[in-house]
Amino acid sequence: MNTAYLYTHPGSLNDQRLMSQNRYTHVLVIALTPASDQSRYEFCRKLVNDHLHYLMCWGAFAEEWEDSADEVICNVFESKSTPILTTSHSDETLEEVCWFAKYAALTANDEPRSLLIMEISERPEYAGAVEIVGADTGTAFDA
Repeated sequence: MNTAYLYTHPGSLNDQRLMSQNRYTHVLVIALTPASDQSRYEFCRKLVNDHLHYLMCWGAFAEEWEDSADEVICNVFESKSTPILTTSHSDETLEEVCWFAKYAALTANDEPRSLLIMEISERPEYAGAVEIVGADTGTAFDA
């Protein structure tokens, strides 16, 4: 599984460089800092319009991210042929969610997956999540 880690400050969510780098089938959002409704919605819209199949959310603001993704999916679902799944894991450890992302978050057609671990916080705290999933740490980058 191709895996990358991305840290971003909530104020940078709609940065064009950040928006152009997201072509992942699976995204794990580590939401530690609040982001505006519009920023969450626009970022989720970008993910849904690209290749997203599964969005997993973890952290203090996980449910807000899942809600934003669900809203986007409801608004554009008719134009998508592949269903998009969303989950929120605020009561689980990051290690459990990373295990889930690697082994259990399978799509119906089980095609090759790519995982983006995206941390939204004031400063990066969970770059080690890449190692938990077993990713190539050379793919970590900041936005």
